[in-house]
Amino acid sequence: MKVLLNDGLEKDGMVTSRSWIETDTRKRDMRSLVAEIGSFDALIVRSATKVTREVIDAGAKGKLKIVGARRRWL
Repeated sequence: MKVLLNDGLEKDGMVTSRSWIETDTRKRDMRSLVAEIGSFDALIVRSATKVTREVIDAGAKGKLKIVGARRRWL
């Protein structure tokens, strides 16, 4: 499974101990995100990335199955 951790999420802060999970932490702007999202199985974001219909449609044409938001609880 290939996971994009956008918005400065560090893979050390995510559960990535499984050898079958490949993470990519390089932040993408909207144009790059739309162009590349189809090659990922999952997209995890915080508040800086707006997951628009365009992003979802581009991902649906590829491998994207999961879109999630990571929150820090106070």
